[in-house]
Amino acid sequence: MEFLAGNRIRGLNTEKTSTTTTDITWDSTTAINVSISGNTVTGTGTGAWDKVARSTQTWTPSDAPTLDFTSAGTGSLMAGFGKGTLGTNHTTIDFALYSSDRVWENGSQVFSNSTVPSSSDTLKITMDSNGLVKYWVNGAVIYTSTQTASGTYYAQFATASVGKSATMTFALSSPINTVDGSIFYATDTNKSYVLYNGSWTEL
Repeated sequence: MEFLAGNRIRGLNTEKTSTTTTDITWDSTTAINVSISGNTVTGTGTGAWDKVARSTQTWTPSDAPTLDFTSAGTGSLMAGFGKGTLGTNHTTIDFALYSSDRVWENGSQVFSNSTVPSSSDTLKITMDSNGLVKYWVNGAVIYTSTQTASGTYYAQFATASVGKSATMTFALSSPINTVDGSIFYATDTNKSYVLYNGSWTEL
């Protein structure tokens, strides 16, 4: 966020929040049959779905966290928000994207489509402050969960394939701190707004 003369604000979105993006730190002390390099985790084991990892970071719905990730290598993976201790499979992930064409929650498939997964897909799972979870592929929502998130979550990863990897970041948003007369420029719509008596009006 950048404050300029006259309380002008740049670089924010239409939700009027600032967003901080941080690399996931994978916990090497609890990871099983994976290698870790920065925010990338890669399966190395030989059994099916025995390659798992979780983050050191945790969040609750009040944090309104977003997980963004891409994958590389051949085979299948699941990644998303999960609680507690990792099992040697994918069933401990509460809210997971299975590659880019399926959604699994608490060990069961809840959605699938005919999309052919690609290594160029960008994947995202959002959780808002009310516990609403949405799944995104290439910038579009493919499924909105009917389950309400609550409690504390890690980022979790599981794959059935040697060499399959995920590179993941998380983002947290917070409202901008403004006063009457502030002018706000939304980079996602190229529109400007002014704050007057607590309300934003498009210029």
